[in-house]
Amino acid sequence: MLIDRDRATAQEIHNPPQPPGGRAMIRVMLVEDHPLVRFGIRALLDSEPDIQVVAECGDGQAAIEQLEHARPDIVVTDLSMPGMDGAQTTRRVLQLLPEVHVLVHTAAPYGQLAARALAAGADAVLAKTGDLRQLVAAVRLAA
Repeated sequence: MLIDRDRATAQEIHNPPQPPGGRAMIRVMLVEDHPLVRFGIRALLDSEPDIQVVAECGDGQAAIEQLEHARPDIVVTDLSMPGMDGAQTTRRVLQLLPEVHVLVHTAAPYGQLAARALAAGADAVLAKTGDLRQLVAAVRLAA
């Protein structure tokens, strides 16, 4: 559920939904240039009772523009994107909100770009070929 601050009530904004068990929701922003992949990741994360996708973007620049408004706990970003790649996105996210954790996913987790993402402050680089549950576990671990 995305919170549209123009239509949401003060109650919804200041008291976001709580998952079963009383733990705080993990707020995630998705940054992925392929809509089908973005849809799949969103569906996976939204199926978890303690994870809420609060924003999704098709590129790094859009993520930076939405970051302050979305206030995610975790940013899950693609590594290879046109314009601002995942390493550059990671660096900018952490400059603006240093408390955010960044998880990068890629088809090539061992290349130079992956190393740049880690050097920029990413918490992990995950292989797109990995098990779906690894992404959910990584989100929870980073949170």
